[in-house]
Amino acid sequence: MSEDAQSNFTPKEQKFIEEYVKSLNATQSAIKAGYSKNSARQIGSENLSKPNIREKIDELIKSASMSADETKKIISDIATANLSNYLKPVKVERSERIKKGLQELIQELRDAMDFEDDFALEVNLQKKELEAHQKAQEGRRRQIIRYKLELNKNPDAFRIVSGPTQLVDDVELDLVALAADKEGGRIKSLKNGKYGIEIDLADNAAMITNMARVHSLFVDKSIVDNQVTMVKPLIIDWGEGE
Repeated sequence: MSEDAQSNFTPKEQKFIEEYVKSLNATQSAIKAGYSKNSARQIGSENLSKPNIREKIDELIKSASMSADETKKIISDIATANLSNYLKPVKVERSERIKKGLQELIQELRDAMDFEDDFALEVNLQKKELEAHQKAQEGRRRQIIRYKLELNKNPDAFRIVSGPTQLVDDVELDLVALAADKEGGRIKSLKNGKYGIEIDLADNAAMITNMARVHSLFVDKSIVDNQVTMVKPLIIDWGEGE
């Protein structure tokens, strides 16, 4: 657009253009430009219908280097954002808590002592290593004595211990994807809270509305003679979900 054409804009129209390029919201842009709140929606639509204003807006949007397809893609990503998008399946080690009688635990300790003695002989432990080995074995002997004394008083005594370790399916947050989408505007906020990571997704409802407007899915219906409905394209007004 030439400088002569730009000089034809009133101060309010110029401000409207600047605000609309930033927000794509005609109503809010009209309000910020200084128009009355009561007539902002109507004036916003009227401004968008003026060829010189429309041309300037298109020029500025184009110069921002983001294509229509790129814009739609970003809005679509936000509109379809869901926390499940950031959950990835993983395999984790997990042990269930199980009940074991003290007699079984005593046998496990004896088996461990036999294994550690065999290992010590095979590798020929040096002085400090041998001392550590003997200390550990003494701890096992004392634990066996403690269990035996307890069994004398209660033959049914038991402990709740960790069972065999298994690989199970689980999910975890993809923190890399979360951080990237936070930068891209798909996530409103991401922070460490009292009980872990707190995630606030962008307003999906508003973005779905915007996406529909981008694809010209909204129409304005005018009733003619109370019977005939005339349908015409609605000038895009990225309003407040009205």
